[in-house]
Amino acid sequence: MVPRPAYKALSGPQEAWSGSGDIAYNAPPSDLLPVGRSTFTGKPLAEEKAGLLTQPWYSAHCDRQTVENTLLLLRKDGSYTIRLSSDPQGLKPFTLAVFSHGHVYHIPIRWLEAQGQYALGRESRSSDKLFPTVASLVQHFSQHPLLLVNRCGGDRQHARLLFPTKA
Repeated sequence: MVPRPAYKALSGPQEAWSGSGDIAYNAPPSDLLPVGRSTFTGKPLAEEKAGLLTQPWYSAHCDRQTVENTLLLLRKDGSYTIRLSSDPQGLKPFTLAVFSHGHVYHIPIRWLEAQGQYALGRESRSSDKLFPTVASLVQHFSQHPLLLVNRCGGDRQHARLLFPTKA
């Protein structure tokens, strides 16, 4: 088991309900995006998908069940992968799957057309943390914790994206 660092309690977390587990995440300031530039445009979606093929955490042609089975077999807290969503042409083209404490959490990655950026979760919130690329989202959450909320029991866990996995 990987030692879990202590984190401060989150004030006003964002929440996104999804799959067998749910997630709320803290969105601390980041140096990943230019300060004061709300019109920054990320890569076009087709270019983004092509660029992900070389990533060690991208499971391009795997469905939800395959990804979930892979993470459950590995059983390593902090293991994760990103796959195409069931509607890859829609506004949620990708899904982040994370294993933590016996559960796999499936979190939609939204494409925000107006901003040309990505955000986590099913619904838009004014406090969304935005990312120009999926890779920058992964980089951010490998350094900053996600607060994972299990819908069944309400248990809350902190996790970082630690172990890239291909299904």
